[in-house]
Amino acid sequence: MIIITRGLSLNEEAFYKDSLQKAAFSGILAYDAVALIVNNHSRDTLITMDEVRSLLEGKDKKNRHAVMDGVSETSIVRYAMDSILKGAPLGKDVTAAKSSPQVIDYTSSNDHAVGFIGVSWIGDQEDSMQLSFLQKVKVLAVKCDSCPEKPFVEPYQADIYLKRYPMIRGLYYILKENYSGIGNNFVNFLQNERGQLIFRRSYLVPARMSFNVRDVQLQ
Repeated sequence: MIIITRGLSLNEEAFYKDSLQKAAFSGILAYDAVALIVNNHSRDTLITMDEVRSLLEGKDKKNRHAVMDGVSETSIVRYAMDSILKGAPLGKDVTAAKSSPQVIDYTSSNDHAVGFIGVSWIGDQEDSMQLSFLQKVKVLAVKCDSCPEKPFVEPYQADIYLKRYPMIRGLYYILKENYSGIGNNFVNFLQNERGQLIFRRSYLVPARMSFNVRDVQLQ
């Protein structure tokens, strides 16, 4: 059993059936988001999705460049190409770092860099390592076209859950086990409340739990 940021394609489902003589099962567990970070000295605080696409294409009007954890075979790169660029290739000036922490380090020392990282690297305000990351960089707010009361949003859990943040991706399990074994039991655990709370504590959004949104008045 693996956890990845997409489900199985139809071709992959057919491969399992043809090659292994068994079906592979998949399903969503949680929602993640791609966060954009810049140097603390940058004047940028807001960005639109059109500007994000221009960054990835290497056509940014402010001469900024994108940096991510590689230029192929990573979940961030796949999301950028599939979901943002709709299949188009990345621009030649996209910078490849070796890991998400290196994306943060590179962005913190390059004024024109915009880093693309998973929100779980900078979303936990109680994690000392992540707090040290946030001393080096700041998170950009991205324009939400369906939020008249809050036109720019950051990748907070509430904005991910309400789908106001534009760059949301799912976390899926892929299970190649059609009997009650370790993989099946682990999936069952992750789908139930105790497992879902692990994702909540990681500042992701549990996908197998329902939430009520209520208006409150603070005094």
